[in-house]
Amino acid sequence: MRYVFAFFFLACLLGCMDPGNLKLIDNVPTSLDEISGLQLVKLEGFDKPFLAAINDSGNSASLYLYQDNSRIHSITIQGVKNKDWEDVTVIKDGSGHATDIIIADIGDNSQSRDDIQLIKVPLPKDGIMPESISGTTYNMTYKNGKSRNAEAVIYRNDSVFVFSKESEKGYDFFSKVFAARLGDKELKKQYEIGIENLPNKQKVTAADINDVGQVALLSRRYVFTYPFNQLKKSLVVPKVYDLKHSSQKEGLTYINDSTLYLADELKKGTGGNMYQFTLRDSFLKLATKK
Repeated sequence: MRYVFAFFFLACLLGCMDPGNLKLIDNVPTSLDEISGLQLVKLEGFDKPFLAAINDSGNSASLYLYQDNSRIHSITIQGVKNKDWEDVTVIKDGSGHATDIIIADIGDNSQSRDDIQLIKVPLPKDGIMPESISGTTYNMTYKNGKSRNAEAVIYRNDSVFVFSKESEKGYDFFSKVFAARLGDKELKKQYEIGIENLPNKQKVTAADINDVGQVALLSRRYVFTYPFNQLKKSLVVPKVYDLKHSSQKEGLTYINDSTLYLADELKKGTGGNMYQFTLRDSFLKLATKK
């Protein structure tokens, strides 16, 4: 009997570890067990790109850069606190090198914040990796003064776009998108993103945009994509890619125009992994296929 039990226990264990449509790449470094933002960055003066990441609220005000788990560069951001850091996005120069990273202190689960903060931090260059660095903090409010919870940002056309976490009747995934230039005092609403007929409710937890202008949004179970030029519409209906894997996913970055890295938090002994996901038509939800 114990052999039968062991067999079913092993089968269950393997099933729980099934990555679905994801490819398991590696564990997230232990210093990033509450990872809450991810970007692939090419830095001037360094041969290989780095993954840049941050931790969620309550952790140190640190930026982590690494090429593999054997060597993690922790850079202290001077003069700031990690109130509720949620995502990162980068500013690039004409050659594709990331010159600055923007840390989005935009989380507000209780919807009680008076403002949000975007922290612009210069990235290392010339092959020199500092231990600490100073950033510039930009305080902003939403135009109507209402507090909002958000976890995702992108940078495009000299502006930062913030994706709110919303619940809207009739939608299983919904977000309002706000934008501002660094130095502006207010974020102004641009458009909304919504989709129906998902098996369960989903909320955006991370975002990125690739070099051809395709936006990718992350939730626990799905990746949503749409062309950035659709922002002229009042409501964007994105494509939906099924990961067939549900976890507390908090980081997303393009590694090329059709492939993403995703990261989930370590929670109750599960997660804490880095995955690769390819935007294949076979992974599209039927409702969004052409």
